[in-house]
Amino acid sequence: MRVLLLGDTSATLDEGAKNVANYLNRFLGERHEVLQIHQRAAIRPRALWRAVRFKPQVVMSVQGPSAKTIGLLALLRLVCGGPRTLAIGAQPSTGRALHWLLRWLPPNCLFAQSRRWIERFESSGVPVRRLPNGVNITKFKPEADPGAAQSMRSGLGLPAGRKVALHIGPLNRNRNYELLIR
Repeated sequence: MRVLLLGDTSATLDEGAKNVANYLNRFLGERHEVLQIHQRAAIRPRALWRAVRFKPQVVMSVQGPSAKTIGLLALLRLVCGGPRTLAIGAQPSTGRALHWLLRWLPPNCLFAQSRRWIERFESSGVPVRRLPNGVNITKFKPEADPGAAQSMRSGLGLPAGRKVALHIGPLNRNRNYELLIR
């Protein structure tokens, strides 16, 4: 199968969406032919021409989705001969334009990370599946030595015996921070 993967192609894997695109490219590439194009560059004539010549059977977007993402997927479906389109809702837009476009130019499937976003996307009439992003358990793992954890807490001025949450990445409005507050 030929998969056109729209995602950040940067070699600096410093945040979630870049990592998701990188790992999907590597994993899918083991069994399929994959062309990865940076999502922001995909509208440029050279990138569009590469996509058309590639003749993808599936176009998958890692960023967003936003109104721009849905429009881009619809454009690629048109110019590439009707491949299936998939969007991963890792950082969904909360704007009305997105939900309007989802009704008129829906991808074949949208993957959401939470029950809340599944319900919101389903209300637009799009087939939705749950796909929670994973955590690199080699890099982020509980400290085995309780003494080391206490030492870290005191060094950072964190109270002993209280739960602590860590967020890694940019602070965007649509990242469900209210769950941490609760």
